[in-house]
Amino acid sequence: MAGIEIGYHEWGQLSDRSVLLSKISQLCDVKTFFYNASDKTIKYVTFYYSAINAVGDIIATVSRKFTGPLEPDKKTIAHFEDVFNNYSSIEEVAIEKVEIEYMDGTAETIAREDLVQTRDHNSVYYKKYGKEEEEREKRNQERKREAEAKRIAEQAKRAKKTKIIYGIIGVIVVAIMIFGVIVPSLG
Repeated sequence: MAGIEIGYHEWGQLSDRSVLLSKISQLCDVKTFFYNASDKTIKYVTFYYSAINAVGDIIATVSRKFTGPLEPDKKTIAHFEDVFNNYSSIEEVAIEKVEIEYMDGTAETIAREDLVQTRDHNSVYYKKYGKEEEEREKRNQERKREAEAKRIAEQAKRAKKTKIIYGIIGVIVVAIMIFGVIVPSLG
């Protein structure tokens, strides 16, 4: 089992990528969500990132070190600022490999193809938290649907009241017009 799992979870919100870019000015920040799937406390994690352009070529590579400690069974975000410049040519950022150093002095290196995604139903993280997060997301979506249905119902109710009021006003106007025609002719 790999020591970490790279995550898609941004505290309850799902993202399509495990590495998110923040493009400000001419610089590019990188956020990586990850989970300590080992039974050891992590001291350092070194991420090796590649910037990839629109045609799939690697245009830059860098490494950034996250400093722990990160206890077993915990999740966090590694946020690195100003990682790449000239962001306009960067289409995506990929993790090439990850080096983990544990507090007990042991270390491991995990290649990109061996990284486990937390969205994978076989991952330790998913087995522990995935169903819970999916249920929370479903509840949030249901609350949003209920709120939208309530808003639409209230809007329909207001529209019905408005229609009734305009109907009453119309009847009154017609009555005034008829009364205005009948009363003078009686006199």
